[in-house]
Amino acid sequence: MTGQKLLAFCIGIAGLALIQLPAFAQKTDKLRCQNVGYNPSQPIGDSKGHAISASEYTCVVEGGPANGAVVTGTTIWEWRKANAKMLSGIGVGRKPGTIYSYENTSGKAALIMSDGKVVGVEGSGRGRFTMMSGPIAKEYGKAYSWTFKTTGAGIFEIEVVHE
Repeated sequence: MTGQKLLAFCIGIAGLALIQLPAFAQKTDKLRCQNVGYNPSQPIGDSKGHAISASEYTCVVEGGPANGAVVTGTTIWEWRKANAKMLSGIGVGRKPGTIYSYENTSGKAALIMSDGKVVGVEGSGRGRFTMMSGPIAKEYGKAYSWTFKTTGAGIFEIEVVHE
């Protein structure tokens, strides 16, 4: 293949990939979130580093089938020093013509450390949509996986991948 033919072939393949991007992009949501109020962890008292935290948050969905929705949710974590297990996670998303609820069925989180100091939190888990209406109703009952990472004090991003 000559240089020009190879270049044309590569540009054609890249063009096909770009045409397919919207289909893939619709299966992933990005949520930009912030905690609501001050939600410190509370020691349980049975061992050092064993604590519980409950937090409320709001998010705006960017991309995917719920683009533009405002999400409110609550999550409860059980901490053992720098690692946590999700005990509960629920919420609701709303936008004109659409409402949905979700349940996170499992999750884990860990503190991000730098020079011996906590600089953030990251985690991952799974969940399912428990109620849906409007144009996204076809997602009802479907599972998803998610990851999150703090991006500032009380601010974090979540990426949700629909299965």
